[in-house]
Amino acid sequence: MFSLWEESQFWRILINCIGAISIVIGVWLIVKILRSFILGKNQKKNLQKQYVVLKQLPSVFKDIVQIAFEVNNPQEVKISILDQSENLITLVYDELSDHGLHVENFDSKKMKDGNYHLELITPNQRILRKIVIKN
Repeated sequence: MFSLWEESQFWRILINCIGAISIVIGVWLIVKILRSFILGKNQKKNLQKQYVVLKQLPSVFKDIVQIAFEVNNPQEVKISILDQSENLITLVYDELSDHGLHVENFDSKKMKDGNYHLELITPNQRILRKIVIKN
């Protein structure tokens, strides 16, 4: 490497360019990492402020089932029943929910027996639970 440096102007320029480019890329990566670290902390704080807890569901849905969830801050909550391929079957709940515990009744008699998914969606969360309907 040292002999290339002494012998040719081209190799000196090329090695200097590679060094300069690697310094620029290194500085750019450090800035990106610092930004994501600082922004990541702020986003975590915001996510901790808005969450929904889906309460325990029965192992088998029969007749009318109560779906309970708790909201810590007012936010849009949407609860859906999906098939095995996660295609929408029915919408159970779609409203702006206030702080506190909410209970929604779901009549499983309107659906065929089988395996489904219950999906709860908020602006910051998606909860998917497998359910079995046997009427």
